[in-house]
Amino acid sequence: MASGQVINMDSASLVNKIAADKEKLVKLKNSIPDKEKAKKETAQQAQESADDNRRAANNLSDNSQDKKLARKANSKAGDAKSDARKARKAAQDLEDLYKDIQRLTEKIEKEQKKLDKLRGIPEVRVQPDSTHA
Repeated sequence: MASGQVINMDSASLVNKIAADKEKLVKLKNSIPDKEKAKKETAQQAQESADDNRRAANNLSDNSQDKKLARKANSKAGDAKSDARKARKAAQDLEDLYKDIQRLTEKIEKEQKKLDKLRGIPEVRVQPDSTHA
């Protein structure tokens, strides 16, 4: 097999990888609004649950022997804990999404540089303009 055919095979493989990665990147970027919405909603719900828990605890402190109020306070505390966990998870999911987007963007850039090198396109390096320093 000639050297040109190997380069074409490598080049075609890289083109396919880049296209697949770009498609994946678009999907990831399209999921940002949903993740941001989930983060905002879960944070809001966690705050509301914490407020409900605080009110239930205050009601219980006024009448600490009331079993019904004690159960309600306990339930509200569990809700607040659960909602806080959901809010942390939603925030972490969004953070992970941004990291995945960054990693994939860097991977695409690296693959594109490799492809350009295979095709004989010189790498363009930007030099700082010393005349305006």
